[in-house]
Amino acid sequence: MIKKILLNVLVIVLVSALLFSVFKLRYLPDLFLILTVLGGLFFGPYYALVFGFFAGLAYDATSYGFLGFNSLIYMIIGYLTIIPEKKIDIKSILVSCLFIFIFMIIKGILYLGLGMIFLKSGEVFSYFRDIYLFQLALTIVFNIPVFLIYRKINDMLGSFRKNE
Repeated sequence: MIKKILLNVLVIVLVSALLFSVFKLRYLPDLFLILTVLGGLFFGPYYALVFGFFAGLAYDATSYGFLGFNSLIYMIIGYLTIIPEKKIDIKSILVSCLFIFIFMIIKGILYLGLGMIFLKSGEVFSYFRDIYLFQLALTIVFNIPVFLIYRKINDMLGSFRKNE
């Protein structure tokens, strides 16, 4: 599990650096959300819970906000991946995009609720006014290649497990 988390952190750092330096995007997709949700759907909710906590902690460490705020949000999102875990077979890109959209809405609700408790109201308003919709669109678009990578890795791990 530690190798999976380190691999995800490496992917986040490289993709974020690429997006920021090459494309000069002002808004970045929420890669932590994508990796937390897809990790939960492919590897189980325990993995998503642990990864969500450390991803949120890393996000908090690099931002000026309240330490632990984003780790709580991503940890709750990781835990909520238990809901569709065994009920839906994740093979379609469309289903993946739908889940990312739903979990982005859940993140917005959590951000609003917890933000009213822990953050200044101006910060919460600024997030929804300036960032949220752009980040939602970019997250859904960037979900597609990450989903294809996760599906490929999951298929490879499944074939290795069958051969053992």
